[in-house]
Amino acid sequence: MKVYFDVFSNDEVLSDSYPISVEHEDVVLEVASRVIVKGAEQFDIGRGNEFGGGAEEEAVEDNAERVNDIISAFNLQEVPFNKKEYTVYIRGYMQRLKKHLEESNPDRVATFMAGASAFVKRVMANFNEFKFYVGSSYDQTAGVILSYFKEESNEAPHFLYIRDGLREEKF
Repeated sequence: MKVYFDVFSNDEVLSDSYPISVEHEDVVLEVASRVIVKGAEQFDIGRGNEFGGGAEEEAVEDNAERVNDIISAFNLQEVPFNKKEYTVYIRGYMQRLKKHLEESNPDRVATFMAGASAFVKRVMANFNEFKFYVGSSYDQTAGVILSYFKEESNEAPHFLYIRDGLREEKF
């Protein structure tokens, strides 16, 4: 199993247990999410009501909650951005990531810059379609994960990760 961590915050933000596709010249990972039901589990060990209880007044409360599987699994935190704030953030982040690549993988810089530029243009052109998330540490200088509904009929959004801002570990 592969787990992906943000290179700057070290937050765990993704795993290969989700369907992942690559876009924008191998720079962006797109991941489909699902809505799942969390909570309200009831366990029956096969002995029925033999140990007492189970009456209506002792029933377990139904605390079922519908959540997004990626947001829940990686404890992503939504962050509000207006277009101006995001522009300032993404410029700084791209420069920081470019410097990181120049030190760790110089052959990747040109491909990254071309794909990242196309990706940012897409985001800015469709800004109101996106929501923004950060990892559990809430480090807003690290990678920001975007979500959007690929099709109106989708129940859950697709998430976009800048691939070069992730560190992959195999377990």
